Amino acid sequence: MSELPVIQEITSTIWKCLNRERFHVEKNLVGRGHGRASSSTSPSTDPWDYEVYISFSAEDTRYSFTDYLYAALYQKGIRTFREEELRGEEIETCIFKAIEKSRCILVIFSQCYADSHRLLEDLVKIIEK
Repeated sequence: MSELPVIQEITSTIWKCLNRERFHVEKNLVGRGHGRASSSTSPSTDPWDYEVYISFSAEDTRYSFTDYLYAALYQKGIRTFREEELRGEEIETCIFKAIEKSRCILVIFSQCYADSHRLLEDLVKIIEK
């Protein structure tokens, strides 16, 4: 699989960034005399439903690059949202909410990405975030 080095680099970078942010929070809490914070945040204090949101064109990347990337993120324990998890009429509302409640956004630009009006609307929402 020729995508493997790219997928490993992406997942490694995301993992490092997420852990660096957690370490920074813990360091600040310890420095203020609050004791050591847990590296896993509780749902009541965590403003994010997902650590990563993946926006992609299902037409040309669903069963290749995006699947491999999702699997690699999952293996590292990174909560990841993919648009294909949704069905029905409320997709747009759910997607916009997921974008807002995701800590990091990955946009997989591909040959068919710009052909989708809905994906371009999602991209506008991502940029506004």
